[in-house]
Amino acid sequence: YRDGGLLANEDGFVPPVEDATASQASLRLGYVLSQDTYGASVEIDRRNSSIPIPELPVGRLVETPDEIISVIDAFLATGGIVPTPSTALVTGYDFLDDAATAVQSEFEAGLGSSNPVDSLISAATVAPENAWNADQMRTALLQNGRHDLIFLAGHFSAASALAADYDTRLLASEVAGSSVDMSNSIVFSA
Repeated sequence: YRDGGLLANEDGFVPPVEDATASQASLRLGYVLSQDTYGASVEIDRRNSSIPIPELPVGRLVETPDEIISVIDAFLATGGIVPTPSTALVTGYDFLDDAATAVQSEFEAGLGSSNPVDSLISAATVAPENAWNADQMRTALLQNGRHDLIFLAGHFSAASALAADYDTRLLASEVAGSSVDMSNSIVFSA
């Protein structure tokens, strides 16, 4: 799908993908690869594009065969049922602070008062120098134990998450190298 965004258009996104691939071509031409159409029976035509309205969840397991097998094995180890969550982490800032606050409220309602929700949420009105930083996120996500539910709202690149201070980053390699067991954690974002 063509990316009609004027701010942060896909044609300016430079992740570490190989040249002469579908991913590289779509990015350089300003397109967004999507699977939404596979879960949609209806599409809305808008100007010079169509927007699929997904009714069924569609997603990727991961990229390589070994990663796919690992995810399937982790799911099968649960007997097909992810255990009832009891811990959660919510992060957010900038224009996503209200979404993060709403998710935190939903998690608190679902988990109950005996399971407090960990959070790093900086209001959009907070100056970046007074907002949470990557060290705080690192501690919450990778050092304070496992979270069953994780909502990460912020600015990301292919290899890192920008902290609310707009200066520090949590690297994907840190998450991958962490000793925290995130098997069957539900991690999502806006």
